[in-house]
Amino acid sequence: MEHRRCAARRLQRHTGDADPHWPGRPGDQLQPEDIFSLSVGLLMLVYFGCKMLLATSFGRVIVAVRENETRAELLGYDVRVHKLAIFVIGGGMAGLSGLLFANSVFVSPTMFSLPVSGQIIIWSSSAGSAR
Repeated sequence: MEHRRCAARRLQRHTGDADPHWPGRPGDQLQPEDIFSLSVGLLMLVYFGCKMLLATSFGRVIVAVRENETRAELLGYDVRVHKLAIFVIGGGMAGLSGLLFANSVFVSPTMFSLPVSGQIIIWSSSAGSAR
């Protein structure tokens, strides 16, 4: 408790406000319309960001790795680095979608029951076998 008061005093010296409302305004909550607008905005940002990424030389290498990994490696590209970079970008997108999902519904342990988990595995396997 003493640490909080000390931190609040230091913050008051720098900002002039003893109650910084960190990390946001606790009294204001996002309404469903706000979450929808935020989701659509982020969807557009991620979509156009991916389109721009594919237009770069890095994007062309990623397409080459997807089409024929051996050929891309024989052309001198480090396939492991490019695959890792795309995996990290995909993980960031998944994290962003999880953040939006957790803000729009109540996440409870029943969401991760066996039928729901099995359904997600079936979705993933059927979508992965389409190619």
